[in-house]
Amino acid sequence: MYINTNSYLSAIPVESSVTYQDGAGKTFKTVYKAWQNSHVMAAEQNILYDAAGSVSVGNARVFAHNGNEQVTGVFECGFQTEGSIDPSCSGFGNPSYIGPLRRHATTAYHVFSGNHIVNAPDNITVADGSGTTV
Repeated sequence: MYINTNSYLSAIPVESSVTYQDGAGKTFKTVYKAWQNSHVMAAEQNILYDAAGSVSVGNARVFAHNGNEQVTGVFECGFQTEGSIDPSCSGFGNPSYIGPLRRHATTAYHVFSGNHIVNAPDNITVADGSGTTV
């Protein structure tokens, strides 16, 4: 199948938000997504609703990528009820519903000279919100 390069590069992601509802039509969760391009998700925020259907709490994940569009870092941010927003989690979504950094995972990929081989991690390091490797 032929794919026109211009239309392919200008393609937009399938979704920017997804709302989840129960059988009665009451919303219990909304997921918002920010895209770097049509292949790479930059961030995701979950907003949870209480039993009355009002916005309750939220959390977020922010992604860092390398030139091959591989995830090199994931910043997982907790609920706003856990503390104040961490700068690593700011700049996306509704900051009123993002809390402190819970976990940060970093992936270092192996570099193969002369070949375009990707997706071969050398190591993955996971740290808690205070930066302590776990």
